Amino acid sequence: MIKKYILAPIFVMTILGALISCTKSDKNYNNSVVVKVNDQELTAKEFSERLLRKIKHLDALNVKDEKLVKKAKDEVVSDFILQSLVEQYAKNNEIVVKTELLKQKIQKLQSGYPDEFAFQEALVDNDVSFEQWQAKIRKSLLQEEVFKTVKATVEEPSEKEIRSYYNEHKEDFKKEPALKLQQIVLATEGDARVVLDHLKKGKDFGDVAKKFSITPEASDNGELGWVEMGTFEAFDEADKLRVNRYSDMIKSQMGYHIIKLLGKRGAKRPSYSDSKEQIKRLLLEKKHKVALIQWFENQVRSAKVFKDQKLIDGIKVVTEK
Repeated sequence: MIKKYILAPIFVMTILGALISCTKSDKNYNNSVVVKVNDQELTAKEFSERLLRKIKHLDALNVKDEKLVKKAKDEVVSDFILQSLVEQYAKNNEIVVKTELLKQKIQKLQSGYPDEFAFQEALVDNDVSFEQWQAKIRKSLLQEEVFKTVKATVEEPSEKEIRSYYNEHKEDFKKEPALKLQQIVLATEGDARVVLDHLKKGKDFGDVAKKFSITPEASDNGELGWVEMGTFEAFDEADKLRVNRYSDMIKSQMGYHIIKLLGKRGAKRPSYSDSKEQIKRLLLEKKHKVALIQWFENQVRSAKVFKDQKLIDGIKVVTEK
């Protein structure tokens, strides 16, 4: 039985897309303005289309959850307001997305698909044309460019601010005891015994890991780097080893581990000089967030924003067998 979604009273929607059924009396409703930011308008029809894209991943049970639907509606409204403010700010400040930047972004995203067919199939699955997808990418990049401009107005944290933060949060920088590890993970006990035989015969641990291990770090000779104690029970077992020795097989939910201990370090608190760059990045990120919030609030205050909440509430999502 195929489920259909209806955004009453305008749309009959399947999970694959929207089948718009407008009678003569529906046309005025479709063109009714739901949200307006200065001179940019979002109609009921456009709102419903965006809402569909927000909820299309929900099953028939969740789509009846009024809280989830309200959250989706609120996101449609906030997304439109933000994008409108971004576009208007960009226009007033001559901020544009360069063609080469857009081209590079599109090529990067397309390269994530196995081939052109898979990419076109994804467009169909999401019920968007290439032109619509490209426009969405352009809007996303424009938002990044505007935010970059806002962030550029922020002063970097001073030496005083950085040192003050370090003194007030010393415990946050404390590092737990850690082990430097290398591992080989096998799917079965039999495979683990075969690998142990290879190691006992003097085979290089890294080479064996690269050839037999089933976990992602196999390509890096099985090297995990420094792992804090308590991260994973199987890794903690390596604390019993002497440096440069490997364990017998250790069973976990991931499989059968053979772990080599490359080094140990005790708990320590990094010095100010060791922590300075990390704190600087942290404080700068906080300043950026504050600047973006202030920018948004200023844009909203200076804009004429209209929202027809009654009309929004009147757009209902129901399921139909």
